[in-house]
Amino acid sequence: MDLMDIVVLCLEILMICGAILLPIIIITILVNITNKKAKEKITTLEKATKRRNIYRAIFCVILVIVIIFLSNVFLITRRSNSSNRGSINSMNQQERDAFNNYFISYKGLQEGKNVKALLSRVISNLNTYHDQGEKVPTVVLFTKEDMAKELNALSMQTLEGAHYKEETDKDQYLEDIIEIRKSVLDKHSYIVKFRLGKTGIVLGIVIGDVYHLDEEEIEAVDTVLNNALHNLEEYYE
Repeated sequence: MDLMDIVVLCLEILMICGAILLPIIIITILVNITNKKAKEKITTLEKATKRRNIYRAIFCVILVIVIIFLSNVFLITRRSNSSNRGSINSMNQQERDAFNNYFISYKGLQEGKNVKALLSRVISNLNTYHDQGEKVPTVVLFTKEDMAKELNALSMQTLEGAHYKEETDKDQYLEDIIEIRKSVLDKHSYIVKFRLGKTGIVLGIVIGDVYHLDEEEIEAVDTVLNNALHNLEEYYE
């Protein structure tokens, strides 16, 4: 049970207590008013005390109502967010498309600043789906130095990048994404390609630096990226 679950549990208990206490408070106020009205003589001090007690009781009632209302709003929002985090098997095609478009809108030739924005989305996605590894894509950046090493001949496991399979990978994955983001230069141009897995959502993201390359060299980079995506799919089979 994480901290958020504890908070939700406390709020639910608070709502139950509020639902029980609210009618008790109202009944108590009515009884007090009725009893005091039955008295024929009430001194000025007693009247002032009575008013203060009534004001306090009214304030308590309003406070309980406000707490219950805010708790309901929080719980509704929490449940809505939980439904948005449903497993892949529970996602319909529209939800899968929305998930993919969150990343795929950066597909193709991109400036460095756009690649950084994409990687920021990857980090945001990690924070949302850290307990659902199948929704956290692998990310690999190919620098010009990587191209010189002909890394397309290597398997995906040996490529330096951010790999995520389970929640225990979270810290390392986040560190790797941050390092990749630092390696992206704003003035450079990059090719960004994606691979959908068997589940129909983004499985991997590969990024290749094509700054100051001619068409033939860009085609070579594109081949490297395609090979990496193919190796990625085999890696997760």
